[in-house]
Amino acid sequence: MSAKSWIQLHSVYEFFKEEVKLIRRGENANNSGHVRECVFVNNNLKGIVKASMRDQTYNVEVYFSDNGDITHAKCNCTRGQVRCHHMATLLIFAYKNVSVTSASCSWSKKIPPSLVTTKTIVIHNSFKDDVFSKLTNLGSVVGLTWLLSPEPEFVPVVELEDIIRSSEFDQTSETVGQDLNSKWLVKRRYRITAINFGPILSAISRNKYNPSLFKKLIGTYKLDGIKSIQWGKENEKQGILEFEQVTNQKVTPTRLWLHKTGIIGASPDGLVGLDSIIEVKCPYKYRNELIRTSLQNDSSYIIFYDINGMICINYEHDYYAQIQGQLHIFNRSICYLTIWTIKDLVIVEIYKDPDWAENINKLVTFYFQQFIPFLNDKNVCI
Repeated sequence: MSAKSWIQLHSVYEFFKEEVKLIRRGENANNSGHVRECVFVNNNLKGIVKASMRDQTYNVEVYFSDNGDITHAKCNCTRGQVRCHHMATLLIFAYKNVSVTSASCSWSKKIPPSLVTTKTIVIHNSFKDDVFSKLTNLGSVVGLTWLLSPEPEFVPVVELEDIIRSSEFDQTSETVGQDLNSKWLVKRRYRITAINFGPILSAISRNKYNPSLFKKLIGTYKLDGIKSIQWGKENEKQGILEFEQVTNQKVTPTRLWLHKTGIIGASPDGLVGLDSIIEVKCPYKYRNELIRTSLQNDSSYIIFYDINGMICINYEHDYYAQIQGQLHIFNRSICYLTIWTIKDLVIVEIYKDPDWAENINKLVTFYFQQFIPFLNDKNVCI
């Protein structure tokens, strides 16, 4: 583009300075041709942007001040009320394609207001104390009495370092490593963790609670000898390694995090950046196969491919409930579902669904109304 751009780069950076990574994602999306429509009218930028890894589009709007600064933006994706890379994608596209001469309106220089003469009056504390004393002696409620009353005593503010060193924080930080860490096994005992969210929610919807469900929750079944379970444990690290190589993103080991109630928790396979998690699945059934071939029109797994070769998510699968539970407990927006086989690797972005939050309340209710009575009936020591 030879003409001067209407979009100013410093405005884009200022808007995303708290999450600069979104600019990089926006550049990648723009280079991949994700902008489907872009309109610039009356200092408003509107467009349609395709999602990164699925056949879905989002409506994006960016608003500018008269001097070209971005005032606010919105998008109908899950992160669209704050900042998202779809906004960055549209801005980068507009920067390269919308010139000053093609803008539908031009800036108008505002006439500065006339100067107003001001005078500073210094009010000494003795005067305020005298007024406060007289108002107090009136014996009736006066607004100024409250305004002139002495400031309350200083209330100490808890420092972040004190929180990090607290025993409550240590309880979660000690559980890094999941089942390879004995403390992780102890801390999750008699708590409901995300891997069991799906089976519990299914039982709630049927209003039928089989004994096998409770046996699973208290760890009666020994799963270490099952080939599929062992296969997943042995190859999870390889899935994470290949994810890091493909996406150029670092995965940070995580720990068991608890909901504010303390009775349900989650421990995904790692943290990615400041707003994402990763969940690795190594399906033993497809271990020597290409995922696309194995899941063509097979909707029994967490993902499948439709007749057009597009990846679809099975929202009824237990893994989906596990992932949504992790996103809500960690308060993060994206889960990179990473499916690994010896021959293939597929990465699918699953976004936090705000409507899923009501299931957290269902799980808490289940704990107190079904699980606790079961433990009492079996005389289980908690």
